[in-house]
Amino acid sequence: MDLPRTLPVDLRDLKTEEDVWINKFGIEALNYISNFKWVESVKIAKIELAFYKMLVLCSFEINPARKGIDRNIWVVTGNLPSAYFVGDRINDNSDALIVYCDIMEDWVNCIFSGGNLHNCFPVNADPTWDNAKMLSARIKYIREELI
Repeated sequence: MDLPRTLPVDLRDLKTEEDVWINKFGIEALNYISNFKWVESVKIAKIELAFYKMLVLCSFEINPARKGIDRNIWVVTGNLPSAYFVGDRINDNSDALIVYCDIMEDWVNCIFSGGNLHNCFPVNADPTWDNAKMLSARIKYIREELI
């Protein structure tokens, strides 16, 4: 698949018709991370990876609202639940997608086993068997095709 331009790309550079879906998911990621109280502002926002109409992987350098908050944050968003994670042990896009898959897989396994969701990352999806099954299929695809 040909992407509109070489990634990573600054979110401000997405302006063409071809960029519409990337821009939509990129802005969604920016809004997602900006809404946390521990983020004072976003200094740098880049789309690191875009997979056609499924997901974008973004990296952010933030100005934290308080001490003890990491400045480098990764976000995955798109046609699957959004999640953020700290980038201190992430060396490349594959590492970031592995972390995302691990976070989401934990939620899926919790749903399938009837476990306590309070111990999982807060996923913005109804905790149903069908949602867990759909997310599980997307995780499998990401692991097999994108990582």
